[in-house]
Amino acid sequence: MANKGWLISVRVTRTKAWRYKTLGLVNNGLAVKTNMGKSEKFVVEQVEEWVKLLTVQHELSV
Repeated sequence: MANKGWLISVRVTRTKAWRYKTLGLVNNGLAVKTNMGKSEKFVVEQVEEWVKLLTVQHELSV
């Protein structure tokens, strides 16, 4: 993932992550639901890489 000057820090023990279409058209959305039940949505490049990263982090922390 290319560094574009943004830093996203994820510090949760259990995370669900999935992709979604922004504006219902573009496949660049990342949705995250934390162990606290809060949902967040992000527009990112390489969505699959983010989903894998967050899913692996989840599997390692269980």
